[in-house]
Amino acid sequence: MKNVVVPLALLATTSALAAPAQTKACRITVKGTSFDTGCLPALSARGTVVAVPVVDPDGERGLPNLLVVFFPVDGRPPASTVVLTAAEVDEVGGGKLGASVLQMIEPRLDLVNAQLSVAGFAPLRAVEADALKLELKDGTLAIRGPRMEDETVAVAGSAAGCEDANAPFVSGVWARGADARDIVVRIDYRGGETCAVPRPAWRLVHVRGAASPPSASPGPGAAVAGPSQASLLNTRAMRKFRARDWTGAAADFRAAIDAYSGHVKAHYNLACLASITRDRATALAELRWLAASDLPEAAQKIAKAQTDPDLDFVRDDPEVQEILARGK
Repeated sequence: MKNVVVPLALLATTSALAAPAQTKACRITVKGTSFDTGCLPALSARGTVVAVPVVDPDGERGLPNLLVVFFPVDGRPPASTVVLTAAEVDEVGGGKLGASVLQMIEPRLDLVNAQLSVAGFAPLRAVEADALKLELKDGTLAIRGPRMEDETVAVAGSAAGCEDANAPFVSGVWARGADARDIVVRIDYRGGETCAVPRPAWRLVHVRGAASPPSASPGPGAAVAGPSQASLLNTRAMRKFRARDWTGAAADFRAAIDAYSGHVKAHYNLACLASITRDRATALAELRWLAASDLPEAAQKIAKAQTDPDLDFVRDDPEVQEILARGK
């Protein structure tokens, strides 16, 4: 990203922009002697990653600790962000979530909340799973239920002799949005004393018969209003980016893309912000969009991405390297 000089007239216009409408963001806070993770599990705005809190029971000591794990719904390995380990609170805080521990974890909380914000994670609500039926055959798991499209997903392989011990089962079901158009399913495995238990799998299941709201016909000048509004939002986002307001910048970059999906700068800037906050999934999604676009400006951004320090965190990713190699 480069610094942008904004004319005063444009500043006056952008200051009047309304805040982008969005679902209440997921944010982790400290509450008393523990962490408030009530907004988790949460699903990213693109519906590709589920964020889950993991707390180590730590025997019977019950020391406060938190790890946030990000599970891709396509089965790829998860990523995680450590907020606090039981060993740290024991060593630094004497077993308590006191001032010294809070000071130590403040940048970590800022990071994980930025990751949740940049990817647009929104809380999921638990729903009943009784109506779901599972069928395991030839390494795939079929999930069926009322008003639900048949979903067949790959399951983790088991060592020889462990197929029965590692039988998969649905351990939880959550819905996204008031209309429950999408359902998130967690699949766990029963395991056994001599069989390693595969990690949980998360899948997004689509509901049948949920009608999409009718799209309004664009009025006169709409083709111009979309790009124009997107540019103003992107400019405002850049000011927030320079002020290190990751949450505000992410919201405005996404609003710019919503206003005009072909706004190349907003896609690229969101990729940079995601990389800075170590949100690999969002950065990859935006770079994929740029690589698939036939707009000349998108090709220029892919070329810039080869050396942009904002993308240092994701540049070692094999898929990112493949995308950047195509841009040479």
